Amino acid sequence: MNIFIPGTDARMQAAKAEALVRGHTLAEAMDCDIALLPLPDSSSAAAPLLSLPGQKRRVYHGRLHPSQKKALANRG
Repeated sequence: MNIFIPGTDARMQAAKAEALVRGHTLAEAMDCDIALLPLPDSSSAAAPLLSLPGQKRRVYHGRLHPSQKKALANRG
């Protein structure tokens, strides 16, 4: 599975390492099946996903602006 994990703090680095251990591939937003956005504020990290054409992706996030949540939901 292709996973988009932006961010460089310790939590995101641990998530990246665990994804690799479990056999997943780290990917850019446009190529991901799953996005794991930083906590607690995911707003800036969600931007690449909002500019992509509609494609079903599972997105795990912290706090997103309501308009971003709606835009992601509208994309499936």
